[in-house]
Amino acid sequence: MRMMFSKVFGSVALTLGLAMAGCGAPEASTPEGTQLPATQKAELRIVTPDAQKMSEEARAALLKAIQARPDMTGSVSLISLRQEGSWALGTLTWADLSKPLALGDESHLTMDNMTAVLLVQTEQGWVAAINGDEHLRSLLALVPESSLEPVARAAMFPREGERQQALSAFYNGYKFFWPANVPFRITQGWHDPYTWNGQFGAYMGIDFDVSNASNSDILAGAPGTVTYVCNDGTQMLLTITTSGTSEKVGYLHLDTASVNAAGIGQGSVVNFGTKLGRMLNSDGGTISTSCGTSMGTHVHMYLPYRGVVIDGKTFDTNNLPTGQDLYSSQGTPPPPSNEVIVDNTSSRFTKYGPSQYWYTGNVGYGGSTTYTYANGSTQSNYARWTPALLGAGYYTVYAYIPSNYATSQTAKYRIYHNGTNNYATVNQNNYYNAWVSLGQHYFSSNGTEYVELSDATGEAASLYRMVGFDAIKFVK
Repeated sequence: MRMMFSKVFGSVALTLGLAMAGCGAPEASTPEGTQLPATQKAELRIVTPDAQKMSEEARAALLKAIQARPDMTGSVSLISLRQEGSWALGTLTWADLSKPLALGDESHLTMDNMTAVLLVQTEQGWVAAINGDEHLRSLLALVPESSLEPVARAAMFPREGERQQALSAFYNGYKFFWPANVPFRITQGWHDPYTWNGQFGAYMGIDFDVSNASNSDILAGAPGTVTYVCNDGTQMLLTITTSGTSEKVGYLHLDTASVNAAGIGQGSVVNFGTKLGRMLNSDGGTISTSCGTSMGTHVHMYLPYRGVVIDGKTFDTNNLPTGQDLYSSQGTPPPPSNEVIVDNTSSRFTKYGPSQYWYTGNVGYGGSTTYTYANGSTQSNYARWTPALLGAGYYTVYAYIPSNYATSQTAKYRIYHNGTNNYATVNQNNYYNAWVSLGQHYFSSNGTEYVELSDATGEAASLYRMVGFDAIKFVK
């Protein structure tokens, strides 16, 4: 029987080994002290009975935050938790709680081996940040001050304040807001006096439009959190506060349906290249709604300051790269002509088994990955990638292993080709955003061949190993 994270028995520790023509707005660090040796991914031990109501997703988010920290390996214990509906505060320690106390010691715990953690339930699911993480500030902004006063915030997260003081004045890593190999041009320079109640400076908007097509996806140009949304049912403005700073970038004239389809909303945490939606199609004339006026399909970007550098181009008062095709360094470029890629978001990727055991994460190839949990030797959930190949012949098959949500050490891929099955076992826990070869195989290209992966990895369900289902690549 499949085990779920929500099954916690009292205070018993539970170990998890998861490793345009124009437009406008509407009128009007690291914890100090003893560090663990960097020899393996961290394991999370739940030792507080207060965690009984934590959902599976919240536990997975907490473990993800721990494993993203290079200073946290080995065993990390959650020793306290205060849960307040959609957010929670906890205390972590990397002290060895099973070790006998030294003579004269009254506790394993010291200020040097403990740190605070914040968990917030966003529209994208639970997200966790540990004291010193770069996205902690944006998560704290989602917790009402009436629930967690500034004094409490400062006491719980002293490193967050120090981190902000240590940051340089500007964020220097912005990338253009569209896919790679898709040229955009500036169609209107600095304009728009509207500030959205002080979120942006006056006349800080610039319009961009795709050069050789009528529309395009719009991608996040920096990691951050959606801290404001204007949605009138037709178009949307998304304000994203950049991770580690208070800088805000606004994406105006996004088509509401496309944003909803991308699963983006208030509180969403995004990475580089996360799809936010598509531009509102206003080629037929002017569309004016409560969230703005769009004349001709384009995206109106509110930039955080003049002098910002995006993909090597400077956007200053007297220095704009007008008349140039602007290419983004992010996104997923088209594969070479001898490659076929089937991503987990493709119609050629099919999931089977109970839907409650399928999960998604905003990492991996194309900014999305699918995962489930290993289920011993019993197959409950599995998926297939069925490519439209480039004719019969030999293909080298690769599996993309994302940076998170893939900790199975015995993920067993079945390659069905030309009426034959071959198998390849991959230790997903050893790879981080990498293509891993599943061998070379002959495919007849008859439309019935596929690669399959399931939760029957042989790993006990109690280990909570995650089996990652991301992209599969076929190279002829």
